[in-house]
Amino acid sequence: MRRLSHAKTRDGNEKPIVDALEAIGAKVQRLDDPCDLLVAYEGRLKLLEVKPPKRKHRADQQEQRDRQADWPHDVVTNEAEALAVIGIVPRGGIET
Repeated sequence: MRRLSHAKTRDGNEKPIVDALEAIGAKVQRLDDPCDLLVAYEGRLKLLEVKPPKRKHRADQQEQRDRQADWPHDVVTNEAEALAVIGIVPRGGIET
């Protein structure tokens, strides 16, 4: 795994997502590569990429997108989407 020489800037919506996942008993590990979060819940593991709503990938993120293509992951922008990915609520079922 590649080590970065500087700390990664976390997206502002990551903390509320992590808080919501931990509130229902999920274990969450912050990652830098290949995605943002590794989530363990009820014996399953999920990789999550956190993106702010309506923000697109920057051109300099192509290398990261290429690495992510080899890893099954879900992109989430809010707590409801993160909970839906691990099977807590249907996608689009709760507005945050």
